[in-house]
Amino acid sequence: MLGILVVLSLKIDKENKRNHVDTLYINDNAHGQGIGAKVWKAIENHFLETKVWELLTPYFEKRNIHFYINKCNFHITGFYKEMFDVNGVEKEFEFFKFEKVMI
Repeated sequence: MLGILVVLSLKIDKENKRNHVDTLYINDNAHGQGIGAKVWKAIENHFLETKVWELLTPYFEKRNIHFYINKCNFHITGFYKEMFDVNGVEKEFEFFKFEKVMI
């Protein structure tokens, strides 16, 4: 079995307690093993003071959408279109915004 790679980048707002997931990546060979759900639960347990978690994911990433809605209990709260420069060419990208309100 190959090793498992987890890449995580978070923005923690200690004042407003509204935190943002910039990156949560787990390599392909580790998909379907419950590792993502365990990583997410560990994040929640580490940042217990969080009131709201938010993140963006591309609208076409079905695996991400399934994971955040069905495994982590996020809700889609918005849809965004943004223009980005990609090697000198303006390209449009579309994202869903997800939020999870902590109880």
